[in-house]
Amino acid sequence: RVRIALLEDDLDALDQTPLHALPCAMRGADFCAGVLYTVQGSTLGGKVIWRQLNALLPDDTGRTFFRGSIDDSRNWQTLCARLEEPDRQIDQMVAGARHGFETFAQLLMPDSETLAV
Repeated sequence: RVRIALLEDDLDALDQTPLHALPCAMRGADFCAGVLYTVQGSTLGGKVIWRQLNALLPDDTGRTFFRGSIDDSRNWQTLCARLEEPDRQIDQMVAGARHGFETFAQLLMPDSETLAV
């Protein structure tokens, strides 16, 4: 919720309209872990984007979403450890990760074809 509020604030500062999330039916813990993999990974990638925006934006206005939090690395390590636990349904995690990537693509490029992962 905090990250969504940051994104909405950034979009407002840049005079952009927020995109609305696409609905997703819950499909089990392993599927959700795959989706979380894409979300947590993009959070780490966002930190790189935040630094690259130094040349374009003089302060954090319009880019606070990308900054992330001090817990991001720890959250990533915790997630990776959980993904490697025995008895995980790999096919469900892969399906969840694909769903996450496809959802990002649909939100960022709504007129494009579904992403082939």
